[in-house]
Amino acid sequence: MSTTPAKRSILKEIKCPSCGSPVPQYSPDAQTIVCGACGSFVAMDMEGPIVTGKSRKPPTPPVPIEIGSSARLQDTDFFVLGRVLYRGWDDEDKWLWDEWLLGGADGRLLWLSYYPEEGEGFTLFKKLRVREAFDAKTARSLPTGNGTVLVHERYPAQIMSAEGELTWRGKPGDSLYMAEAFGMGKRYSVQQTDDELEIHEGVPLTEAEVAQAFNNQKWLDTIKKRANQGKTQTIIGLLFLAFAVWGLMAAIWASTTGEPALTQSLTLSRANPIGAIPVEFDQIGRASIVSVQAQGSLPLPSSVDIDVGIDSPDGMENDLFTLELWRESGSDDEGYWEEAQASASDMFVPFQTGTHNLSIELGEGTLDSISVNVDIRRNHVLPTWFIIYAGVVAVIGILILVFRYRSTLRKLSAEADD
Repeated sequence: MSTTPAKRSILKEIKCPSCGSPVPQYSPDAQTIVCGACGSFVAMDMEGPIVTGKSRKPPTPPVPIEIGSSARLQDTDFFVLGRVLYRGWDDEDKWLWDEWLLGGADGRLLWLSYYPEEGEGFTLFKKLRVREAFDAKTARSLPTGNGTVLVHERYPAQIMSAEGELTWRGKPGDSLYMAEAFGMGKRYSVQQTDDELEIHEGVPLTEAEVAQAFNNQKWLDTIKKRANQGKTQTIIGLLFLAFAVWGLMAAIWASTTGEPALTQSLTLSRANPIGAIPVEFDQIGRASIVSVQAQGSLPLPSSVDIDVGIDSPDGMENDLFTLELWRESGSDDEGYWEEAQASASDMFVPFQTGTHNLSIELGEGTLDSISVNVDIRRNHVLPTWFIIYAGVVAVIGILILVFRYRSTLRKLSAEADD
């Protein structure tokens, strides 16, 4: 709930031309007053009040600010006179925002705007005098009286509904064109119709500053609770990322695990193309890494295939991989180049213990003989599951942080686009 309405005297009271209900007027600058009973927009005409339009009562605002609430802003007591609900759109999105008309004890009239969807929050605007011609649809910069600022966004908008008093003639469905600019620590908002042009200069306010100005303790408690929840979300998101880093470190560690089971060199030739090496596996289901690497540099140019397999004690043959060794060179626009591949590795999971036979066979190619080094590490810890774990946990952590800071990210994205 909002604070107790300010003690402010009614300037005069008129009767709604549509339903006859009393409509109070507080500000002498009011040009339109919305009837709280029937929703008629009553224009204060020289010949008397006339109805220019009608709408339903606007929905409850996203923040607890009501007509009649009082606030202390800029060392002055203000009274909420009216509220307008706008809708803006572009090629990709639609959004709503609220603006409240504030009447000050010193006679000033300010507008307090709130953009929940865009993450911009509150801005307290004052009206500027139009100093020179400006077109919200085409102008690249906005004159402010203290220099110019660049227009960073422009879009069409429409009045959806309103309540209380307005300082201009308007009705639901009226169209306008908006232009927004930032500069010198201020925000600038331009509203242009076929008949009018208004330029406002504003200062951003945090939600907590506005709640404090309205002296709304319940609102302040809600903001504090939300902030604590946000901190908790941040901590949880960072913890997920920390566990993801742990998963990657575990994957790196796992890739180095395994005890040496075999290290041997052999020479293959067309006369003796097959080499057989016995190797002992002592645990079932534990991965082993089989690596084969050519000794020294291959002649240029050359290529040869080496087939690697393991025969289990029961005679089952397991083809592991074909090692394609090659070395070639050439030249292109960047000059001479040379490339080679001289090693390969694969995983073998034994389903029996005991002595297995590793076979290395010389295949097709341009080489008649080659010497290779064979290395086997058994009882290897697979890094795959650690990598999957790290990926899933990292995605969850990133999603939590993106949800937590989505408003800030949208704003940074919009500034980057500009």
